[in-house]
Amino acid sequence: MSGVLAEGTLFVDRLVAGVYQGRTKWPGIAKLEIKPNSELIEQISKDKGQYGQITGSAAINKPSDLSVTISNITGEALAMALQGTVEAYSQGSGSVTDEVVVAHLGKFVDLSKRNIGATGFVVTNSDATTTYVLGTDYNVNHAMGWLEILSTGAITEGQSLKVDFTHGAISGSKIKGGTLAQVKGRLFLDGNNLFDGTPLDVTIWEATLTADGAVDFMSDKPIELSMKGRMATPIGKDAPFETSVGLLFS
Repeated sequence: MSGVLAEGTLFVDRLVAGVYQGRTKWPGIAKLEIKPNSELIEQISKDKGQYGQITGSAAINKPSDLSVTISNITGEALAMALQGTVEAYSQGSGSVTDEVVVAHLGKFVDLSKRNIGATGFVVTNSDATTTYVLGTDYNVNHAMGWLEILSTGAITEGQSLKVDFTHGAISGSKIKGGTLAQVKGRLFLDGNNLFDGTPLDVTIWEATLTADGAVDFMSDKPIELSMKGRMATPIGKDAPFETSVGLLFS
């Protein structure tokens, strides 16, 4: 057998409310480290002439440590690193008329939608008798759906405004972070040994993972998601994990 230099794709099957959700591919696996642990129990003699000598020893298996690092950011991976849950997020396209907002000078106020259209945006006073001017009285953060009230314009503090606008569709997912103390699931590595081209796979039957360090969204380097945890041996299995190296398929 040659040495081992692995490439592979990680698949994760999250356990939510006692139900496995199906295997999801997590591209960008940078680290999948398993560290077996054991405790060495020794019997130390205090007999005359043998004081301090080992008269018996036994190694007891302990849970293995698991470390996972992901370099590609997907919703599922980010949710696990942030110990959160993923929810679908969507917004249809359309238009809004006479949405009422209260002005705060020099600050941004929320509109009810994001992805605001560049045309058809109108801001008036509550009676619709005065139309305010973009760049003079207000600015718009179109992506976030924020209206900025300029302190140098004609709008006054606390004034009630009416806003008309169009908005585009949005689809994707959002993560509610910090909602789970831990994440459970099964992990599968589908890989190859680059030295000899034979398959290399790892199956972790049940892992409990927690965040291992912060997620720095403003890092100068590409963000990596790090998780650590322990593995358990579920009912019906006789080991917490299995690995196969050098299998030959005929």
